[in-house]
Amino acid sequence: MLDKLGQVFERDLKQLGIHWLALNDDERRAVALQVLSQVPVLWIWDNVEPVVGFPDGETQHWSEAEQQGLADFLRDARNTKARFLLTSRRDERAWLGDLPVRVQVPPMPTQERVEFARQLAGKYGYHLTDVGNWLPLLKYTQGNPLTITVVVGQALRNGYRSKEQIEKFVSDLRSGEAELEDDESEGRSRSLGSSLNYGFSNAFSEAEQQQLALLQSFQGFVNVNVFCAMGYPDNQECVPVLRNVTREQGIELLDRAVAVGILTKLGNGFYNIHPALPRYFKKLCNQYYPLDQDNISSLATRAFVEVMSQVSHNHSYVYKRGQRDAINMLVVEESNLLHAKHLAKISNQQLELLLIMSGLRTLYNHRWQIQEFSRLVEDLASDFVDSTTNGSLPGYEREWDFITEQRVWIACRSRKWLEAEQLQLILLNWRRKRAAYAFTVSSKRLEDTEHLAIQALAVSLNYLGEIQRELGQPSCIEAYKESITLSERIGERTLTATTLLNLGHAYKDILTIRDLEQAEKCYQRGLELCEKHDQLLRSKLTGQLGKVAFERFQDSLVTAQVAETSSGYLRFRDTQANPQAIKESFNYFRQAARFLYESLNLLPLDAVRELAVIHTSLVGLHGFIKNIDQAVFHSREAIRYYEVIGESYSTAFPMINIASALERVGRHEEALIYAQTSLRILKPFGNQAISHIQTVQELIEDIENSLTQMKLTNE
Repeated sequence: MLDKLGQVFERDLKQLGIHWLALNDDERRAVALQVLSQVPVLWIWDNVEPVVGFPDGETQHWSEAEQQGLADFLRDARNTKARFLLTSRRDERAWLGDLPVRVQVPPMPTQERVEFARQLAGKYGYHLTDVGNWLPLLKYTQGNPLTITVVVGQALRNGYRSKEQIEKFVSDLRSGEAELEDDESEGRSRSLGSSLNYGFSNAFSEAEQQQLALLQSFQGFVNVNVFCAMGYPDNQECVPVLRNVTREQGIELLDRAVAVGILTKLGNGFYNIHPALPRYFKKLCNQYYPLDQDNISSLATRAFVEVMSQVSHNHSYVYKRGQRDAINMLVVEESNLLHAKHLAKISNQQLELLLIMSGLRTLYNHRWQIQEFSRLVEDLASDFVDSTTNGSLPGYEREWDFITEQRVWIACRSRKWLEAEQLQLILLNWRRKRAAYAFTVSSKRLEDTEHLAIQALAVSLNYLGEIQRELGQPSCIEAYKESITLSERIGERTLTATTLLNLGHAYKDILTIRDLEQAEKCYQRGLELCEKHDQLLRSKLTGQLGKVAFERFQDSLVTAQVAETSSGYLRFRDTQANPQAIKESFNYFRQAARFLYESLNLLPLDAVRELAVIHTSLVGLHGFIKNIDQAVFHSREAIRYYEVIGESYSTAFPMINIASALERVGRHEEALIYAQTSLRILKPFGNQAISHIQTVQELIEDIENSLTQMKLTNE
């Protein structure tokens, strides 16, 4: 450092009669501090890692005395006009202690990534306006400026412009297949390969490099437990170099990879991966784990698929058992699960493929990402499903069963009820035949396969009931009751509670069998069976008790002749209300408010659809007592949540509720806008939404009559 400072100020010092080269080290140090006390200087030292060696203790260029001397000089320089900016991938605490102020550089924000990409595009004569197409690539870079420079530049040179081209490029980058013009001889500041290779070859033994090469399959996130599990001896695909490696040993190895810059430590055995890692390790992985004779897969990829299938199954299973926080691990492992799904299909690991898909189904159902999951199912359906009969292709009954269940779920969530019913009846018949033997065995002696056969049948009956309920068919009651009988026989409490929830919906929503007392009993019994820690299901059941109480409130107003109803829309009469009747009615109202807010408080923040449903109910609740500010707030929240999950159909319901509320307080113009908007949303769904359409049409008629009356009064 002193030599560099002397080169900068040598001419000025010479004019003062000070000959820098003639000074010894102590004299140079004293002169340097005097100069820095007089002249403001910003000294940037990019990469101080070689001072103590990089990685730790390797390629060390400075003696301990030199390290101490440098630290002492920096400490004394604090009292001068100079400021020093040092960069490193480590905190350098070993030799600097608490001397510097440490600033961790965050990833480049998305907006700055976009602007950076625009500047790069300009160099290639391209005006980047279609920002949305480039966001997947910018997200892939993790905000690393060098990565942005290299991969965006490569995409531009390749002529990629469309969303499909860029998404394919990102996929190739993640798998290590993409070709990059990356000359490592250009050094760390220009080459991704050089940046990653810096210190790597000296930091790890060959055996450790062989272990780290397995990171090639991971996509952005590494859980040390998953990494070590690739060497579990009991696994069918066990990687010998990781055999019996403990969690502590895995963390020690990955922490050293952090020091090299390959990983970023998140804590608790979790790491983020440098975005260029898959490509960097592809050659290394091919060297240590060549393709098998089938030229399709390697031990490394098959082991990764097997472990990810276990992760997927385990977290999906405990989620369904009521441990809803298990969704968090599925969220962080999403990219790994998607990659493992791709690898499983290539390597023909079909059981693992189904287990991975079950975890993705749990994740996308929780977040209500129907389209994303639909694309995954469509990608697999042709491999297992006879497109003519919708039955199984020969020899793929297990895979067909799973895929058909997913197709039914997607059709239900897309409100394609007739398609869902057709598929569900085919699946139900198949599952009845498969469960036939299990019914001949005592429930106490059921084997796992027999238990699962009955459980699958109960699930199918529950789904059939849901489809029939949405079609307004009273026969759904029988399907639900049979499902409950089966789930009770095998002790599946959560499945029983879920089916009771749906049976309650039938009693509450189908006019020909409407029975609020039966609906309430179903919801109450469901709560009794629901595990205490299953907040999501408890919230759903509690919210429905609130809806039952609210409907009783509305019914009691009609009974007391305070209001009248037609097509589901409640109008208040102009007659004098009976005070006692109003008091009794509002007991139901208070119950409804208590249950609905209790339900809202139970919901996790990422249960987006359930949040939308409760907010919709609260719009109606506050609208009845003319608390318009709260009604508007809840309507906006409900609409926002429905839009997040892309469920445009359901945005009509909070709009109907807020239109009714606004009409009650005389804000007719606003009410008309909401009502007309909801009608435009519902009309494309035709007969599926006929009762709701009639409700809105009556509401619009009342609003228009009110507007006409108001105009006549003003005249």
